[in-house]
Amino acid sequence: MVGFLEGFTKQFGMPEGFGGRIAGFLMSNDTKKSVWTLSLLNPDKDDRVLEVGVGPGIAVKLLSEKITDGYIAGIDISELMLKVALRRNKKAVAKGLVDLRLANVLTLPSYEEKFDKILAVNTIMF
Repeated sequence: MVGFLEGFTKQFGMPEGFGGRIAGFLMSNDTKKSVWTLSLLNPDKDDRVLEVGVGPGIAVKLLSEKITDGYIAGIDISELMLKVALRRNKKAVAKGLVDLRLANVLTLPSYEEKFDKILAVNTIMF
């Protein structure tokens, strides 16, 4: 049982496969940390914000409801979580408000302009 729990816990750091889907589902249903983090961030409607470790895209979705004239970028190392986040934020991505990429924070992609604010919610850095 300990081996299973250890393996499942790792899914929160790099979700993949069936266990990653379960971890993503659990993260999607816990919005309290994202709401709290965004209350501290206090985004303005024209802010440029980067989220490191978007996971299932909850914070990005909440940000897109507040930032209407800015830019929201996000990265994640998990292809599975990136797909979930892109699906959740499909409309904001289509508008060009949200830009989500598969990337590691150690090899951060290049962005045209600087960010006003950066956040991470439930992020595990190896």
